[in-house]
Amino acid sequence: IKYDDKLILGSPTSDTTIAALLSSRIGFELNLPEDFLNNVINLPRDTTYVADCLDKIRNAIVLDGADKLKHMTRYLDEIELLYQEGLAVVDVGYSGTIQKAFQKIINRGVTGYYMSTTTAIADVKKTPGGKAFAYFNDNHPSRHCAVDVLSPLLESFMTAPCGQVINYKPVKSGNSERVEPVYKQEGIAQRNFEYISKIHKGIESYLLDMIHIYGPDVMKKSYPAEQSLAVLNAVMNNKIIFSSDFLEKLYMEDDFCASGEV
Repeated sequence: IKYDDKLILGSPTSDTTIAALLSSRIGFELNLPEDFLNNVINLPRDTTYVADCLDKIRNAIVLDGADKLKHMTRYLDEIELLYQEGLAVVDVGYSGTIQKAFQKIINRGVTGYYMSTTTAIADVKKTPGGKAFAYFNDNHPSRHCAVDVLSPLLESFMTAPCGQVINYKPVKSGNSERVEPVYKQEGIAQRNFEYISKIHKGIESYLLDMIHIYGPDVMKKSYPAEQSLAVLNAVMNNKIIFSSDFLEKLYMEDDFCASGEV
């Protein structure tokens, strides 16, 4: 494992401390004495300063990363995914940060499927076998489409009841030991997941109705962009207006950019 600060510094963030930045982006939470960890910074404004600070604790970051890598690869091995072929990453978008990091961890390329991407997604191909597909991208005339404008809404219900995985730790059970994921403290979405699950069931029911009416081949067809965006465009243009009760239960967690829950 080697030191690389691109994941930490490569995306913008609102005002936050260096310690919080390390926690949200790489799960680094060691108790170090350096005073600069409590300094409030903003990226990209303070990129050079933060890079200099991180360089002073790079050995601690590398050792912590090596420990996390050991546990995560062991977990992937235990669930029989470490060497599994045909792995894929599915996400709303946009630059393939998770896919690129995952490819480094397993040392091979996987396929990413996205709703919308930026040109930065091309970097997934730097790992042999890495590929990415998106219905919209920044070369598409509809780049600033409803998927991008309403991405917080989409991401708010494209979540799981367990919330975010932030680490992997060995857990003893009797005479055996397994590695299990460690989840972030539940957020608003997890506390309202019974409501979100109704949205999931509604999406599933719609797809099943389509298959029932038109047959399974309906899922293999390509559709014009405007047809695919019809409902989201209606939301964006206030032709469909959600109740306040609906919106109050939908939040997107964005600690990565120090925005909290939005």
